[in-house]
Amino acid sequence: MDTHVRFVFRLWHRVLDSIKCRQALYPAEVLGYEVRAKGLAFLGIWSQAANCINTFGLPVALEKIGWKVYVIFMVWDAFEVLVIYLFVVETKGLTLEEINDLFTQANPRAYSIQLQRKVSRV
Repeated sequence: MDTHVRFVFRLWHRVLDSIKCRQALYPAEVLGYEVRAKGLAFLGIWSQAANCINTFGLPVALEKIGWKVYVIFMVWDAFEVLVIYLFVVETKGLTLEEINDLFTQANPRAYSIQLQRKVSRV
């Protein structure tokens, strides 16, 4: 049992460490120079609010409703995956000028898919 707990603990921290360092990369990449500082400040405020809720609210929730807390997290994660799939724009392989053009389009998501098809052909 002890080995399993250590394995899960180490795996969990490796996953979290890989995600934490990339958390601000997408907003910094897609926000224009004029609004980047405000956008990253907004991200920081919401990240810290979520961390505060998870740190202080999770023990209370686990005590009150038990394992159902994990179901709530799974539903929330599924919602986030859906939002990311539908609305987050792919910027892989694009120059900064192309990213700027991308976000000035009426439908950035559709234009992003079109650009990615063009990039993958090359």
